[in-house]
Amino acid sequence: MSPEQRGMIRNKRIYSTIKEIITLFILFACLISVFMIVSRDFLQEQLQTLVEQNSSDPTSSQKIGTRIAVLNRQISDATSVQKDFKKWSALILAINTATTKNIAYTSFHAYGSNLSVEISGTATTRDDLLKLKESLTASGLFLNIDLPLSDLLAKGQNSFHIKATFDKKKQSIIQP
Repeated sequence: MSPEQRGMIRNKRIYSTIKEIITLFILFACLISVFMIVSRDFLQEQLQTLVEQNSSDPTSSQKIGTRIAVLNRQISDATSVQKDFKKWSALILAINTATTKNIAYTSFHAYGSNLSVEISGTATTRDDLLKLKESLTASGLFLNIDLPLSDLLAKGQNSFHIKATFDKKKQSIIQP
Protein backbone atom coordinates (compact mmCIF):
# COMPACT_ATOMS: atom_id res chain seq x y z
CA MET A 1 0.00 0.00 0.00
CA SER A 2 1.13 3.39 -0.86
CA PRO A 3 1.51 6.11 1.73
CA GLU A 4 -1.36 8.03 0.15
CA GLN A 5 -3.69 5.09 0.52
CA ARG A 6 -2.64 4.64 4.13
CA GLY A 7 -3.36 8.30 4.77
CA MET A 8 -6.79 7.98 3.17
CA ILE A 9 -7.60 4.90 5.24
CA ARG A 10 -6.44 6.67 8.39
CA ASN A 11 -8.52 9.74 7.52
CA LYS A 12 -11.58 7.52 6.88
CA ARG A 13 -11.11 5.88 10.31
CA ILE A 14 -10.80 9.25 12.01
CA TYR A 15 -13.84 10.50 10.09
CA SER A 16 -15.89 7.43 11.04
CA THR A 17 -14.78 7.73 14.71
CA ILE A 18 -15.78 11.41 14.82
CA LYS A 19 -19.04 10.53 13.07
CA GLU A 20 -19.77 7.85 15.73
CA ILE A 21 -18.93 10.25 18.57
CA ILE A 22 -21.22 12.95 17.14
CA THR A 23 -23.97 10.37 16.60
CA LEU A 24 -23.66 9.18 20.21
CA PHE A 25 -23.67 12.77 21.48
CA ILE A 26 -26.85 13.56 19.49
CA LEU A 27 -28.44 10.32 20.71
CA PHE A 28 -27.67 11.16 24.37
CA ALA A 29 -28.93 14.72 23.88
CA CYS A 30 -32.19 13.35 22.45
CA LEU A 31 -32.60 10.92 25.34
CA ILE A 32 -31.95 13.65 27.93
CA SER A 33 -34.44 15.98 26.24
CA VAL A 34 -37.08 13.21 26.21
CA PHE A 35 -36.51 12.60 29.96
CA MET A 36 -36.73 16.33 30.66
CA ILE A 37 -40.00 16.67 28.72
CA VAL A 38 -41.50 13.69 30.54
CA SER A 39 -40.42 15.01 33.96
CA ARG A 40 -41.75 18.50 33.12
CA ASP A 41 -45.12 17.01 32.20
CA PHE A 42 -45.13 14.94 35.38
CA LEU A 43 -44.31 17.97 37.55
CA GLN A 44 -46.97 20.07 35.83
CA GLU A 45 -49.52 17.35 36.50
CA GLN A 46 -48.50 17.18 40.17
CA LEU A 47 -48.74 20.97 40.47
CA GLN A 48 -52.18 20.94 38.88
CA THR A 49 -53.32 18.27 41.34
CA LEU A 50 -52.05 20.29 44.31
CA VAL A 51 -53.70 23.48 43.07
CA GLU A 52 -57.00 21.65 42.63
CA GLN A 53 -56.79 20.15 46.11
CA ASN A 54 -55.99 23.48 47.75
CA SER A 55 -58.66 25.39 45.86
CA SER A 56 -61.33 22.76 46.48
CA ASP A 57 -60.62 22.58 50.24
CA PRO A 58 -60.07 26.12 51.59
CA THR A 59 -60.79 24.97 55.13
CA SER A 60 -57.49 23.08 55.29
CA SER A 61 -55.53 26.26 54.65
CA GLN A 62 -57.75 28.08 57.16
CA LYS A 63 -57.08 25.35 59.73
CA ILE A 64 -53.36 25.67 59.14
CA GLY A 65 -53.59 29.47 59.44
CA THR A 66 -55.56 29.17 62.68
CA ARG A 67 -53.06 26.70 64.11
CA ILE A 68 -50.17 29.00 63.20
CA ALA A 69 -51.94 31.94 64.88
CA VAL A 70 -52.45 29.87 68.06
CA LEU A 71 -48.79 28.82 68.09
CA ASN A 72 -47.64 32.41 67.55
CA ARG A 73 -49.84 33.58 70.45
CA GLN A 74 -48.42 30.86 72.72
CA ILE A 75 -44.87 31.82 71.76
CA SER A 76 -45.52 35.50 72.48
CA ASP A 77 -47.11 34.62 75.84
CA ALA A 78 -44.11 32.48 76.78
CA THR A 79 -41.74 35.23 75.69
CA SER A 80 -43.50 37.81 77.85
CA VAL A 81 -43.40 35.48 80.86
CA GLN A 82 -39.70 34.79 80.37
CA LYS A 83 -38.95 38.49 79.87
CA ASP A 84 -40.30 39.31 83.35
CA PHE A 85 -38.80 36.23 85.01
CA LYS A 86 -37.06 36.75 88.34
CA LYS A 87 -35.18 34.02 90.17
CA TRP A 88 -36.88 34.29 93.55
CA SER A 89 -35.23 31.21 95.05
CA ALA A 90 -32.46 33.18 96.84
CA LEU A 91 -35.05 35.52 98.31
CA ILE A 92 -37.28 32.66 99.47
CA LEU A 93 -34.26 30.92 100.95
CA ALA A 94 -33.40 34.08 102.93
CA ILE A 95 -36.97 34.30 104.22
CA ASN A 96 -36.91 30.60 105.10
CA THR A 97 -33.65 31.08 107.01
CA ALA A 98 -35.20 33.98 108.94
CA THR A 99 -38.27 31.91 109.84
CA THR A 100 -38.51 30.23 113.21
CA LYS A 101 -40.63 27.16 113.90
CA ASN A 102 -43.31 29.31 115.52
CA ILE A 103 -44.10 31.18 112.28
CA ALA A 104 -46.66 29.88 109.78
CA TYR A 105 -47.11 31.58 106.40
CA THR A 106 -50.50 31.81 104.72
CA SER A 107 -49.46 33.78 101.64
CA PHE A 108 -46.36 35.04 99.88
CA HIS A 109 -46.48 37.52 97.01
CA ALA A 110 -43.39 38.69 95.14
CA TYR A 111 -43.67 41.68 92.80
CA GLY A 112 -40.96 41.95 90.17
CA SER A 113 -42.08 45.38 88.94
CA ASN A 114 -41.20 47.21 92.18
CA LEU A 115 -39.03 44.47 93.73
CA SER A 116 -41.19 44.02 96.80
CA VAL A 117 -42.75 41.16 98.72
CA GLU A 118 -45.81 40.76 100.89
CA ILE A 119 -45.86 37.99 103.47
CA SER A 120 -48.89 37.03 105.54
CA GLY A 121 -49.20 34.47 108.27
CA THR A 122 -49.40 33.87 112.00
CA ALA A 123 -46.81 33.89 114.75
CA THR A 124 -47.22 32.00 117.99
CA THR A 125 -46.03 34.97 120.05
CA ARG A 126 -45.27 38.65 119.57
CA ASP A 127 -41.58 37.91 120.25
CA ASP A 128 -41.51 35.38 117.39
CA LEU A 129 -42.89 38.03 115.07
CA LEU A 130 -40.30 40.57 116.20
CA LYS A 131 -37.53 37.96 115.72
CA LEU A 132 -38.76 37.39 112.17
CA LYS A 133 -38.60 41.10 111.43
CA GLU A 134 -35.10 41.36 112.95
CA SER A 135 -33.90 38.32 110.97
CA LEU A 136 -35.25 39.75 107.71
CA THR A 137 -33.52 43.07 108.46
CA ALA A 138 -30.28 41.27 109.34
CA SER A 139 -30.33 39.35 106.06
CA GLY A 140 -29.47 42.60 104.27
CA LEU A 141 -31.75 41.81 101.35
CA PHE A 142 -34.50 44.23 102.32
CA LEU A 143 -34.46 48.01 102.70
CA ASN A 144 -37.87 48.73 104.19
CA ILE A 145 -39.68 46.14 106.24
CA ASP A 146 -43.17 47.32 107.12
CA LEU A 147 -44.74 45.46 110.04
CA PRO A 148 -47.83 47.34 111.21
CA LEU A 149 -48.14 47.94 114.97
CA SER A 150 -51.64 46.49 114.85
CA ASP A 151 -50.03 43.11 114.09
CA LEU A 152 -48.09 43.32 117.39
CA LEU A 153 -51.05 44.08 119.67
CA ALA A 154 -51.99 40.50 120.49
CA LYS A 155 -49.77 38.55 122.88
CA GLY A 156 -50.35 35.22 121.15
CA GLN A 157 -51.42 33.94 117.74
CA ASN A 158 -50.46 37.18 116.02
CA SER A 159 -51.70 37.46 112.47
CA PHE A 160 -49.29 39.53 110.44
CA HIS A 161 -48.89 41.12 107.07
CA ILE A 162 -45.33 42.22 106.27
CA LYS A 163 -44.44 44.37 103.28
CA ALA A 164 -40.77 44.59 102.36
CA THR A 165 -38.82 46.24 99.56
CA PHE A 166 -35.92 44.33 98.08
CA ASP A 167 -32.56 46.12 98.08
CA LYS A 168 -31.84 47.13 94.46
CA LYS A 169 -28.10 46.83 95.13
CA LYS A 170 -28.69 43.11 95.68
CA GLN A 171 -30.83 42.82 92.54
CA SER A 172 -28.29 40.54 90.88
CA ILE A 173 -29.36 37.76 93.27
CA ILE A 174 -32.79 37.48 91.61
CA GLN A 175 -31.70 37.99 88.00
CA PRO A 176 -31.77 34.85 85.85
